[in-house]
Amino acid sequence: MKLLKFYASWCGPCKQQTKLINEYLKTHDLKILEIDVDSEDNEALVSQYGVQHLPTMILLNDDDSIKKEFSGLTLMEEIDKAIKE
Repeated sequence: MKLLKFYASWCGPCKQQTKLINEYLKTHDLKILEIDVDSEDNEALVSQYGVQHLPTMILLNDDDSIKKEFSGLTLMEEIDKAIKE
């Protein structure tokens, strides 16, 4: 399972989300791919997943199918619950 985190450097809630994720990673193992929406290199991924709000996080199953999407600042408890479902 992995988490795609779509963010922008200027986004305040994205910075808060990063702090929450980093705290979570101290006690949990989760692969996270951080995707800067302002980078031209990531335009295809932003479009593919239809990202319109920041931060957006998408939890992917091992086969890369979408398990759950989160939009806006999200508590890690909510993400952890989705992981365990």
